[in-house]
Amino acid sequence: MHFATSASGPADELVMRIRTKIKVAILAWLAMEAVALILAIQALGWPATLLIGLLTSALGFYIIREAGRDGLSALRQAMNSASGQVVEVPTGGVLRILSGLLLVMPGFVSDFLGLVLLIPPVRALTLRRFAPASRPARDGVVDLDPDEWRTGGARENETSCEPLSGVLPGEPKIVQSRRRDDE
Repeated sequence: MHFATSASGPADELVMRIRTKIKVAILAWLAMEAVALILAIQALGWPATLLIGLLTSALGFYIIREAGRDGLSALRQAMNSASGQVVEVPTGGVLRILSGLLLVMPGFVSDFLGLVLLIPPVRALTLRRFAPASRPARDGVVDLDPDEWRTGGARENETSCEPLSGVLPGEPKIVQSRRRDDE
């Protein structure tokens, strides 16, 4: 086990700061859940609080099961479709599963966040905010960056499908593309 000391490098200090932030976030989450539980018990009583907790957990399990079925259905459709046919993949599936997991977790704060993630506009906003922008393929054209391809080959007027050195895993990276040399 390695502990950061005053002589540790900047990487160790960064790791220690991240660990501290994670610990503080977990403690804050637990404190919020405890306060929410106490308030719910005072407002509703033990039986109603327990019933709400059980119902939200059951809803969470149902949502996880349905999201899994939708994902498997999309996978089956993609596997059975003709090559090159576009298949729509449900993008909100991960967020639905996350909302189900939040509902299954004990606590009213996690239940509230899980219920909020079930609202379609909130899921769409979350996807726009956190999902990377993708470049859709147009008419079967694969758009590659210049360092991901090169032309040339053994014969003239024949293109090569060989990747540049450094593109495949385990190969040393090169600084400059060989594309200019091949043209």
